[in-house]
Amino acid sequence: MRSIALGQAEYEQLMDEIHGYCQQARELREQAAALQQTGLTDFQVSEKIQQLLNHAKHLDTQTRARSIRLQAACTV
Repeated sequence: MRSIALGQAEYEQLMDEIHGYCQQARELREQAAALQQTGLTDFQVSEKIQQLLNHAKHLDTQTRARSIRLQAACTV
């Protein structure tokens, strides 16, 4: 049987991870938007925008996975 303190620690760790992933994804999207607003259309700029958005999408996936773990931890 897990202790309450262990459950609380796991909850806090997951919440920190979720917050961090959300913050990183937001910053990546802001960087992509800033690049788009420059009006530059060369391949390297387009590629960088796509990389930023893909990484933000990956972080969204990580956030969802952590949220599922958090829900599971709260129902135990």
